[in-house]
Amino acid sequence: MHINLIFERIINFPSPSVNGERKFKVLLGHFWPVFIPMKILVLHGPNLNLLGSISIHAKQRTTLDKINKALRLHVRNSEINLKISQTHKVFQAINFIQRNRNWADGFLFAPMAWARYEYSILDALKVSDIPSVQLLFSNGFDDIEEKSSIFSNLCHSTIIGDPNQIYIDGIDILKTIS
Repeated sequence: MHINLIFERIINFPSPSVNGERKFKVLLGHFWPVFIPMKILVLHGPNLNLLGSISIHAKQRTTLDKINKALRLHVRNSEINLKISQTHKVFQAINFIQRNRNWADGFLFAPMAWARYEYSILDALKVSDIPSVQLLFSNGFDDIEEKSSIFSNLCHSTIIGDPNQIYIDGIDILKTIS
């Protein structure tokens, strides 16, 4: 289980408000543990909303909803928070990365077609400096290889495999990186 432990010297306890002003009691000289959960962004690339249709050709029944449920189940009893998004639009993907860059401790994404040509997303990831794991599908889901992905050099790791498993593996790798 991933837990960041931070010790604070000053803890503020809110006291009842007096005439609309909030007063605080301050305790000094004591260390209090504060647990901060790991925060991971998950970005599903273009056409993954149609993963159910794609998976039929691969003789499976995988949907994006099933993957998201599996991710949430995997982190349920751990100190991990997820923000999950799926988009076809590059500007939405960039906004998702930029708006959450200070929040996130890790970035997990399946770039799909973006892996070949979407340099603006690559630049957003470079600037954001978030530890990243790239997910590439195999077994008839996609034909992108690690060596042809523009994200391979930037990411801490690339996982290639069945979509049902690589998202979980990506979370586990991010736990060890951060």
